[in-house]
Amino acid sequence: MSIASTSSRAALCALALLVACGGGKRRTAPDDLGLPALDHAWTVDELTAAATIIDDTCTRAPAQLPPWGSTAFTRLVDGGNRATLPTTPIDARQAALTRYTAATLSLYSTYLRCGRPAETLAANAALLEGYAEALAVGVAMRDAAAEGTPERAQRQHGLDTMADGLTGGVTSTVNMLLDPTIPGHLPPEVTGRLGAAIAAVRSELPPGALDDVIAPLARAAGAETDPDRRQALAAAAAALH
Repeated sequence: MSIASTSSRAALCALALLVACGGGKRRTAPDDLGLPALDHAWTVDELTAAATIIDDTCTRAPAQLPPWGSTAFTRLVDGGNRATLPTTPIDARQAALTRYTAATLSLYSTYLRCGRPAETLAANAALLEGYAEALAVGVAMRDAAAEGTPERAQRQHGLDTMADGLTGGVTSTVNMLLDPTIPGHLPPEVTGRLGAAIAAVRSELPPGALDDVIAPLARAAGAETDPDRRQALAAAAAALH
């Protein structure tokens, strides 16, 4: 998820164009992409390797990208992949989460580039989940430094920077959900997970930080006349609470 608003707006326009040209059609992914084995939670090395393969596939053969609902795509965005990251020491988990979010950001960017809305939003949800945990770990890292030390101040600055970026990122996410120019079916399972991921980020930020950002979701869900879009937006809005 890019945290730059200008880049996000451009990406939304590109997504709309690609889907309009047929990029959003459901396809069956082949079994020979060279992804890591799908029968276990991936390590961060495996996820990083998979993200590189997916990026290459988008460039050379976008029709072969694993679609939402496939076993391969489910593994790509499975939050259980984070269970493979070290839990201690805390700085090792922070470093691993940085690599995890980088790989997941790559997946998000790739599916966005190839015009796949449902997959883009599902990757976005996994990315926000990783960022929410990264915020929590960052707080623990800050609190491990003594009050008044340069180290604590530096870690607080890092947290503030991440919080600002995530506010922009969540804004872009909500804008994508609400954008009526992006056609294609958005499964409620995806939008519901995305709403829950936004809620996880909000729980790690100062109270009220995202209130103005997420308020349009509930209003849009109530006003939407298309039943499929209304269901998708309602699932996202309901998961925020």
